[in-house]
Amino acid sequence: MKRILRIGRGVKMRRARVKGICDQGLNGMDINMKVELIQALIAIGLWPVKELLEEEVRSLAGEKI
Repeated sequence: MKRILRIGRGVKMRRARVKGICDQGLNGMDINMKVELIQALIAIGLWPVKELLEEEVRSLAGEKI
């Protein structure tokens, strides 16, 4: 049976929004669109950091019981 990668709530939607916004180019955006893009990119960029921190906690404290 294949294993489904579970991505945090809303990450796939944020990625789709970011891709759509990036396709338009930065010059044609108003300030609200730029802010939304930055917020989405921050959330996506922090995902690997979260994974690294969780791995570090598991190595120090062991698996959850």
